[in-house]
Amino acid sequence: MNRETITQALADRLFAIDGIRTTGRKPKAWDQVSPSDCPCLFLGVGSSHSMNPVGHFQMWRMEFLAYVYTHDGSQVGPSTELNGIIDAIDVALQRGPDDPNGMGVETQTTLGGLAHAANVESVVTDEGSFGDRAVAMVTIQVLAAG
Repeated sequence: MNRETITQALADRLFAIDGIRTTGRKPKAWDQVSPSDCPCLFLGVGSSHSMNPVGHFQMWRMEFLAYVYTHDGSQVGPSTELNGIIDAIDVALQRGPDDPNGMGVETQTTLGGLAHAANVESVVTDEGSFGDRAVAMVTIQVLAAG
């Protein structure tokens, strides 16, 4: 397992989502991003946990945090764009043509064979309830053999 290779493969998938204006692997606080740079997606690294059941090979559960920021000063509000990006993250983590065994909507990506699976674990968002900006933190779980 190579953590950096896995992190970059995940970033490549997420940063390719249509409509994202600003990306980075060094997260910025939502109030440090100008409205003209939105929508943004920053990828941070969370915790890692070793899973080593007796008699089985070691697996790592790695957590990544995708920070998504949108801005919309119209009557529509920023949540519409935010929800579309959250859905696009789900789609980006579906098995694609670069994954062993081909593609399929029912299965999770292996990030080109680097991991066992990568999927959205949870989403926390303000939905733009307090103004022209919306913020979401999408937790992505990656399982990889150690």
